Amino acid sequence: MESKMIGKELCQVLNVPQDGAILVEKVVTNSPAGKAGLRGGFIPITFLDRPFQLGGDVILEIEGIVIDSEEALDGARIKLGEMNTADGVAVKILREGKVQSVVMKF
Repeated sequence: MESKMIGKELCQVLNVPQDGAILVEKVVTNSPAGKAGLRGGFIPITFLDRPFQLGGDVILEIEGIVIDSEEALDGARIKLGEMNTADGVAVKILREGKVQSVVMKF
């Protein structure tokens, strides 16, 4: 999976209900993200001089941790390192304006 952390400005433009999130830009079919049904973007844009692929999922939470900053993402990575991810990782996403939950298995 290829993704980018997005900040408050782009979250506001995309109607993301928090000040930061992970924008999913590309998903490999047989990867954990692909098997969980995550969707990558398909609309190339430049926003504040940075390229993005819009139209895909936006990750809001990982295992109950709201991903609204790099620090929160680091906290999620630490938590994942302490878990048995074979049982699945709970991920909350925003897709087409609706919040959904998926499980990624590693």
